[in-house]
Amino acid sequence: MSLRDALLKSGAVSKKQVKGTERRLKRERKQNQASKEKAKLVAQRKATAQAKAKAEATQTKLQERIALSKIEAAAAQRLRLVHLIQGGHLRLSGGPARFFFVGLDDKTVQRLWVSWTVARGLRSGALAIAILERRHIPDQYVVIDRALAEQVLDIQPRSIRFFNLTPPPDSPESGLLDDWVGEAARKAKG
Repeated sequence: MSLRDALLKSGAVSKKQVKGTERRLKRERKQNQASKEKAKLVAQRKATAQAKAKAEATQTKLQERIALSKIEAAAAQRLRLVHLIQGGHLRLSGGPARFFFVGLDDKTVQRLWVSWTVARGLRSGALAIAILERRHIPDQYVVIDRALAEQVLDIQPRSIRFFNLTPPPDSPESGLLDDWVGEAARKAKG
């Protein structure tokens, strides 16, 4: 026999009081269960928000690392390019021929004073003009050979300011380059 039945039998409580107490206890259980579910839902939402924030922080750090590595790679590439051009450019002391080419901004026309041999090499594609970009030092246009120009083209095409990839025919029959260089040399001499 349960406590409820014993209390009913002894007359200490009425059936109405027992039913009221049972309803109240049932309501309390439901409220406790609802508050537990609510607490569980709040905990899940909090955990989801924390996981999302952690994922966003991880993504931000990853993006920062990627950006930093791109900056470092660009700096290394620029340094490699400077070393290539600096180490391989031809030391020229000028000359009687003016050689015109497009500047770095693709709007201005620049010129170099070169010898007739260098002018012929530039026209024939054996030589090229590159820009030597260094920090805190003014840019300098230099003449480099074809092999180095092709390497520079692979790294940063913008650095090559003049390079005749498809040179005109230079056969003895055509005499095209000989006429061009020879005529300019004759004008300069006399």
